[in-house]
Amino acid sequence: MAESQGVDIAFQSVALVSKALSQLESGQLSIMKFGSQSEVVHPFEKQFGGTSGINVFREFKFDDTRTDIKKLVSKSLKVFSDARVFGNSDLWQLEIVLSDGVCEDHETIKRLVRRAREEKVMIVFVVIDGLNGKESILDMDQASYITDDSGKMKLQVNKYLDTFPFEFYVVVRHINELPEMLSLILRQYFTELVSS
Repeated sequence: MAESQGVDIAFQSVALVSKALSQLESGQLSIMKFGSQSEVVHPFEKQFGGTSGINVFREFKFDDTRTDIKKLVSKSLKVFSDARVFGNSDLWQLEIVLSDGVCEDHETIKRLVRRAREEKVMIVFVVIDGLNGKESILDMDQASYITDDSGKMKLQVNKYLDTFPFEFYVVVRHINELPEMLSLILRQYFTELVSS
């Protein structure tokens, strides 16, 4: 994120989402930071407010050279499961991930996302995109080797987002796009939830 100059928009996004969820009285709020490791910086048990927001922002350094989305999803599922012990287990929980969208091992992450859905955790991935003005996630390609009909290995190049492991995601380039994009993806999700 720091490489793409996304720190400011990440902070603005966290503040915007936290404020919106608090105003909607949507329940408890927890915030995690992630990179090579994932860590809860604001637990569900604490009320989120002005001073807690400042303390949360101090925890974010954006100095990791690696982002492990698998660890984030695994750890967050544990955090949600622990929070369910004291709440209504029939309620759906919402996880909003703010990142540049670059992650490895899409197949494993897809399995974790399916598990999250089974555990009534909806994950919405907000891709903060193209802030360095150089490359957009929409233009990225991903190369992989597949076995063709004759058994030989063949190089295949696809658009990166074609295999993106999160079903519900939005791509934002400016903070002012975030509320509208989130409302669209949440509306789509709830429509699907009601119909299933």
